[in-house]
Amino acid sequence: KIKTVIGISTDKAAQPIGNLYGFTKATMERIFLSSNNISKTNFICLRFGNIAWSTGSVLPIWKRMFNKNKIILTTGPHMRRFFFTVSDASNFVELSLKNHKKFSGKIICPEMRSVQMLNILKLWIKKYGGKFKVIKKRPGDKIDEILIGKNELSKTNIIKIDKSKYFIINPEKNVKKPLKNEVNSKNSKKMNDREIFNILQF
Repeated sequence: KIKTVIGISTDKAAQPIGNLYGFTKATMERIFLSSNNISKTNFICLRFGNIAWSTGSVLPIWKRMFNKNKIILTTGPHMRRFFFTVSDASNFVELSLKNHKKFSGKIICPEMRSVQMLNILKLWIKKYGGKFKVIKKRPGDKIDEILIGKNELSKTNIIKIDKSKYFIINPEKNVKKPLKNEVNSKNSKKMNDREIFNILQF
């Protein structure tokens, strides 16, 4: 008898899926949306990028390196990634709970800003000192992340809530005015220095 259940997904669930982690998230999305059709509970999936300073974020790894010898090792300074603060993520969850009827059975993506990792590194050094060193790429590393894949464009609406834009994906229904281009970290709006400094707070 729970009213709403929210699944937290990731941009790695968007096509093309590049690793097992992405497959598990994409599977979770489909299970949630299927459950919405057979239950009185509202099932919603929220899909967004990296949460700064979370367990899987690169920032705590960089901090440990920095604390050791003031040198940050990076595999991809030219990669672009979506970033969310913990506050952004929690506010998004609360907004989805308030709009559970509108979002029920759908995947919701906020309009996210991306940032080139090199810009984060430069501002880190400006703020805390030290330097960075480029090392060999890891298998599976990509230059850009995809938030909404090409196969989802025909099923995606755009709405505005409190002046913010959200993408609403309904895998079971085509929309009248589909998106023309996939949403990725290359073609998205970019973070400014103030926003980058905000995610760098220890």
